[in-house]
Amino acid sequence: MLPTTIRLAVIAHARTPLIRFLGSRKASPNAHHEAGRHPAAPKDAEYLFKAGTPLSPSSPLKTSAKQPSDVTTTPGPHGATRYTLDFAELPSRYRHPVLTEAEIEAVEMSFKKSV
Repeated sequence: MLPTTIRLAVIAHARTPLIRFLGSRKASPNAHHEAGRHPAAPKDAEYLFKAGTPLSPSSPLKTSAKQPSDVTTTPGPHGATRYTLDFAELPSRYRHPVLTEAEIEAVEMSFKKSV
């Protein structure tokens, strides 16, 4: 057992990671932090969320009850303004489905049977 301990102790200090990072680890001051289309995206595809603007009028997320003036604005990094929507204001296709009493009862009964 002693030779194994000595061998592992000698090897432990010589270990180097297999991954290597190129360049410094500091964030680039010229980093692009705005929303935009992916470079590989088709050029004719419509981009719904333009950088620095609320939802466009042609956006499918726009609801009739909510006007663009009601969108919450918050200060973002580098002096930019961020536009946010409340989760409750999204269309029903983006919400969790409403469970019926029968579905809830079925889940509870299956749990009771497994316990």
